[in-house]
Amino acid sequence: MKTLAVSCWALGLWVLTGGLAADAQEVDMAQLGPSTGVSHGTMTLLGSRLYVASVGSVRAYVRASGALDLTVGGGDGILGNSGGERTYVDAEFVTTDGTSLFVTDDSDNLVYVVDPVTGALLAAVGTDGIIGNDTGGANPEPTFTNAKDVAVSGGVLYVADAGGANAIRRYQLAGAGGLAVTLATGVSAYFLELGPAASAAPCNSASTFAGGQLLYTSDLNDDIRCVDTAGTSALLLDASSLAMRDLAFGPPVGSNCGTLLTFNGGAVLYSSEANGVNELRCTGRNGATFLSNDADVGPAYGIARASDNTLYQAGAGTDQNLYSSVAPLPVELLGVTVQ
Repeated sequence: MKTLAVSCWALGLWVLTGGLAADAQEVDMAQLGPSTGVSHGTMTLLGSRLYVASVGSVRAYVRASGALDLTVGGGDGILGNSGGERTYVDAEFVTTDGTSLFVTDDSDNLVYVVDPVTGALLAAVGTDGIIGNDTGGANPEPTFTNAKDVAVSGGVLYVADAGGANAIRRYQLAGAGGLAVTLATGVSAYFLELGPAASAAPCNSASTFAGGQLLYTSDLNDDIRCVDTAGTSALLLDASSLAMRDLAFGPPVGSNCGTLLTFNGGAVLYSSEANGVNELRCTGRNGATFLSNDADVGPAYGIARASDNTLYQAGAGTDQNLYSSVAPLPVELLGVTVQ
């Protein structure tokens, strides 16, 4: 699942704008399988599959080869495309709790709970498998104004609602049918990631989620924020004009990222950027940031790390390729639990 994955999609070739020490580690990324022929949103890992939100559907790829997994979705590898599956107008975000997929359709402004093999809605979650449906019926009425990314941990789902009040919504998944608790307002959240609590500023005094986690967000204002259980938001990084995309945690790689003040477990926060110049930022708990450049791949959208430390990236915009690291990430610090 996306939780505590590393977003080092751009760790290939590390052509640095500010220079990199000679002893820094490098990880090369290579295209995974043929071009998908579709644009990409976020991605998540579940078992041997890589699930990618793509053009109104969720596509399942074999992690080892990048081929569509034809054991999924009625034999075409596509969820939301055939049979009795729910058809998504604009699936852009997907995550997993290790059992189900959570898919945001940001045109319908609903989150669907989906069987990862059949694509069927899972009525065991809520009354109809649809989160944000305030009627619980066959014709759902969305209670989000602009649903975006989702994160899940410990039976709790977090949804970024980027419209209206710019809120983060929190659901207990047991019996989650209608709109639940508003965690934070005035936060222009777009992408979400659950990560380790900061051991020092800026979130050192915040109440943490189960497991000592805090919720981190990036938005189209190019800010990264941390949010606590009370909904208090603290600005971690103001990175203007960067077209921030997906977020994830992982151990620092390379001497420059390694000098940043780390979060619990020795982790730094990585953010992908889709601004056309193939940038990566790794950010420390003090808000310091380091910029690098990736010559192997185009601008990125979704990012994920597997438990064996293989990295995955979904290209953004006209880059319709998937990528994986040529070799597993040579990790210096393994204090971050990968779920």
